[in-house]
Formats: sequence, structure tokens, C-alpha cells
Amino acid sequence: MIVFPDEMAGENYSLQLNAGFNQNTAATSALQQVTKTEDLSLSSLGRYYVSEYVSLRSGASYVDSESKTTGFASIETIEVPLGVYYKIDEALNVGLGY
Repeated sequence: MIVFPDEMAGENYSLQLNAGFNQNTAATSALQQVTKTEDLSLSSLGRYYVSEYVSLRSGASYVDSESKTTGFASIETIEVPLGVYYKIDEALNVGLGY
């Protein structure tokens, strides 16, 4: 994970980058079969602080889950979330997102 800026020192934005690769093997009792997948995930999340109480968030996420087991589908997912958040106090935010 990469976070920029490393520490908040008056900036009104932040950017977070994530990447990962996993090899999964799982026994599924309902299917009576062992399944294997390889998952590649890449994502970014940006925040822009409009004021002390309001922030905007957006990002992009890509996940490629490739099935290594015959008869199971590989899945590719792309997400682009958007959100507006309002800070009520240190422990509580409310947000609206899509």
C-alpha cells in the first residue's frame, strides 16, 4: 500500500494505491470439490477535503479472479465508487455514495 502524502501537513487531498496477488485453494463441502483461483487486485482511492467537515472520495478498483479448476468461471470486476462524507464528530461520519 502506498499513501500520499505520507503525513497530513495542511494538504487537502490524499491518494492511496493498493496491489495484490493471491493464490487460493478451498475445499467446498456443498460442491464436494476443491477449487483453485489466482486473484490479481489493483485499486486506488482519492480523497479531497473540501472543509473540516466535508470530504469527497473516489477511486477505481480492478479484480481479476482466474479459476484454475475446470468447470468454474473466471471473473473480472471493475468498480468506480464516488462518495460525499460529512464529519459529525471524531467517531462518526455520514456519507452518500454510488
